[in-house]
Amino acid sequence: MAGEKVEILKEKESTSSSSAPTSNRHPIASTRLEVDKFNGSNNFGMWQCEVMDVLYQQELDMVLEDKPEDIDDKQWTRINLHACATIRSFLDKELKYPYMKETSAKKLWMKLEEKYMTKSAENRLFLKKRLFRFQYRSGISMHEHLNDYNKILADLANLDVIIPDEDKALCLLNSLPDDYDHLTTTLLYGKSEVKLDEVSAALVNHECRKKEQKTQNSQTEALVARGRTEERKSGKRGKSRSKSRGKFPAKDECAFCRQKGHWKKDCPKLKNKRRRKRVLKQMLQNLEMKISSLLWLVHLLMVTQLSGFWIQVAPIICVPFGNGFLASRSWMMELF
Repeated sequence: MAGEKVEILKEKESTSSSSAPTSNRHPIASTRLEVDKFNGSNNFGMWQCEVMDVLYQQELDMVLEDKPEDIDDKQWTRINLHACATIRSFLDKELKYPYMKETSAKKLWMKLEEKYMTKSAENRLFLKKRLFRFQYRSGISMHEHLNDYNKILADLANLDVIIPDEDKALCLLNSLPDDYDHLTTTLLYGKSEVKLDEVSAALVNHECRKKEQKTQNSQTEALVARGRTEERKSGKRGKSRSKSRGKFPAKDECAFCRQKGHWKKDCPKLKNKRRRKRVLKQMLQNLEMKISSLLWLVHLLMVTQLSGFWIQVAPIICVPFGNGFLASRSWMMELF
């Protein structure tokens, strides 16, 4: 008898739990999800996904479907009012006016979709152009690039546009700059099919490796620069010491050629050096005089031609100028 009573109690508990209305379900989590208010310009697909998460959390997602049979009309109306209030709370104040008196969450949801997510050919064309013309913007990280790309894919999915996974992966590879040509070749080599998840993971890992290499190179350069500065410091110290040690010659040593047996004033090398300097200086002075004489003669010839004088070219060149001037060819040749 006791066993039969236990079985009867279990059957009553099971029937009571199964017959309990679905409106008595408790929320999955007590934490409140943060959702940015929709103002008409931000992404409606992302906003719709976040609001749907809130409805799932509060177990109000049933209002987007037909009315269950185990819920009476009064409870269903109350659940719809609760869901409508939740959806309107995530709308901007200016967008709430057309839906202030809406009591059906399903109708409210459909009206928002019809207004802000029109599945027209024009919208599909616009998003497909964005997808096929999508390019990497310099200065952003690969995570940001992938987020922008996934936003376009999400908008196309909201418009019921089906794009094969391989086309998504190829469009993503096509959006990369020329620096990623080697990686693109590696990902496509020997493969008959490419997946978007594999390409995305490879791009993120490639960027992480590049950052690690940059940090390692910077550390190596810093160590090399530090070693060079230390070598320079040590070299300067050694040079200064060697110079200080060999600065003063010995008593019987020449201060110029460092040879013993004579002083600096009697050094033959120093005398030869000074003699060469004097000869070179004299040659430069003679050359300067000849060049100045030649320039003067050229100037004189130009003046005589411009002023209408005559010039006679002969073994003796006579150039009348002013009170008279006589120049011979031999004198001009002496200039050289």
